[in-house]
Amino acid sequence: MSHVKQKMGAEWDERLAPAVTAMYTTAKGAAGSTGEAALQAWSSQVEPILRAAKMRALGAPKEASAEAKVITQKEDKEGVITLYTLRNTKGMEVRLCDYGAAITAIVLPDACDVVLASESPEDLRKNSCFLGVLVGRQAARTGGAQFHIDGVHHKVTVNDNGRNHLHGGATGLHNATFAGSCGIDSGQAFVDFAYTSPDGEDGYPGEMKIVARYTLTNDNKIVLSIAAECTKACPVNFTNHSYFNLNGHKSGDVSDHIVRIFASKYVEVDNELIATGKLLGVSGGRSDNPLFGSIPAPHVFDFRKPTKLGPRLQAKEISGNKVVQISRIVPVYFIFVIHVHASHDFCIRQ
Repeated sequence: MSHVKQKMGAEWDERLAPAVTAMYTTAKGAAGSTGEAALQAWSSQVEPILRAAKMRALGAPKEASAEAKVITQKEDKEGVITLYTLRNTKGMEVRLCDYGAAITAIVLPDACDVVLASESPEDLRKNSCFLGVLVGRQAARTGGAQFHIDGVHHKVTVNDNGRNHLHGGATGLHNATFAGSCGIDSGQAFVDFAYTSPDGEDGYPGEMKIVARYTLTNDNKIVLSIAAECTKACPVNFTNHSYFNLNGHKSGDVSDHIVRIFASKYVEVDNELIATGKLLGVSGGRSDNPLFGSIPAPHVFDFRKPTKLGPRLQAKEISGNKVVQISRIVPVYFIFVIHVHASHDFCIRQ
């Protein structure tokens, strides 16, 4: 008891000793019987106090804190890439790379990595599917690889179908090496990636300074904030191009995923997947039934309610005199991933 008393100090004098005395008295009164009263007294009075006193004596475990750091640098014949890791208080981890400002892993607290990506320098430099990278200046396709802005015609690089411009062009942000820095802001881990795109890069006008910040919040959200300044009028439409499989990227396809998208319209595209500029509604869908012809059916792009993805990947939608199919918008290999765009069209002017 003297050893315990030294450890517990006032805890013993004020709480533990009276409880032990009470237990002893109860046990003495129960002598000759089953002794159940003594066991109950021990369980209800003494054990909780001992546990609490032990925690005070040894020190309670510290609450986890967010972390942001450089984890490694990798080199190939074309140079060095730097990898960063962000970790929050819940145990979620995000890994990123300065080449393409790319997300290379999103590891959930259950140790499941939910994005398709690589941390190999060789793979990152040959990333024809834009896995995890920041794309721009202009995401998606630009028909004929040209545009007009403020009455000026601009021709940008061709890197799609022999005539169109895709995701910022042949160079693009996905091939840029960003200057990275990481830290903690308001208790949350972040990494900043900065890059200056020179005037005329991929045919775009003006020198553009870009800063992208990835923040991992302590409630398991990834927030991407992008700021840009340009010396000339220039269209901008950035996005991160990650591919997701919420069961883990090695688990198979995403047919069983339940998807909800809060959108009542979608952008029409032509046969080359170039946006026409028309916004079409997702209400009043119809499908082509082999027995009954055109019949009412949920629109293939109507995900306003939680919807299983698998059947929609195979569905066809009759829109005017055209047939719309997700597999035309989402190529076959996207069956293994969910392709998420979260971007807006802007034009930067001085």
